[in-house]
Formats: sequence, C-alpha cells, structure tokens
Amino acid sequence: MADADFGYFDENQDGKVTRKEFVEKPSAFIMRFDGNGDCRVAGDELNGDCPHGSAGAGRGGTG
Repeated sequence: MADADFGYFDENQDGKVTRKEFVEKPSAFIMRFDGNGDCRVAGDELNGDCPHGSAGAGRGGTG
C-alpha cells in the first residue's frame, strides 16, 4: 500500500480518501492472487500452491 497511487483511491478527486472510497475500491493485488475467492491472499496462493485454484485466477477465475 505504500506505493499505491493516491488518485486510484480518491474516486471523486477531492484530495481526500474516505473510508468508503478505500474499502470499496477493488484491490488489484487481491484480484490477482486470491486463487480461492475468499478475499484474502495466503502464502500458499502467492506460491501457487493453493489447492482451490491456480494463483492469479482471482475472482471469476477457475477455482
């Protein structure tokens, strides 16, 4: 998150990120590595060892 682009989260471009803007914005990291669709990224998913699907499948992938 330290390298996240502030503008990505600031949906209305008012110079502030509200809790709603932050929470409701899809996380590219989670979408890429959440192989089993539980909205969490575990170490086995990062390593490609997730038994529920392939790493990188994300939501809507095969899992």
